[in-house]
Amino acid sequence: EDSSLRPFIHFCGQVQKFVEAQPQRAEERAWLQLRKFCGGLSMELDKASRSASPQVFSQMGLHLYDPPPALCPKEPPWLPEAPEYRAPVV
Repeated sequence: EDSSLRPFIHFCGQVQKFVEAQPQRAEERAWLQLRKFCGGLSMELDKASRSASPQVFSQMGLHLYDPPPALCPKEPPWLPEAPEYRAPVV
C-alpha cells in the first residue's frame, strides 16, 4: 500500500536540499514557512512511529515485516553448482 504522505516527505527532502544548497535564503519568510511545515511533519511522523501499534504503521504505509509466502517450498532452493575454472597452461 502506498503512503499518502510519500509526496510530502519527498517534497520536504527537496526543501532541505535547496536550503543546504542556498543557506543565504533559509531565513526568507516563504522558506521559513516551508521549513516549519516540514519540521512539523517530521515531528508528527516521529511521534506516530514511536507508537507500539502496528495499525499506525500500516496507515502510514510502513510495514515492519514482509508478508510470509503463501506456501512453503517442499525442497529448499539450491543454487546451481558453480563451474570449475582452470587456469590455462602456457
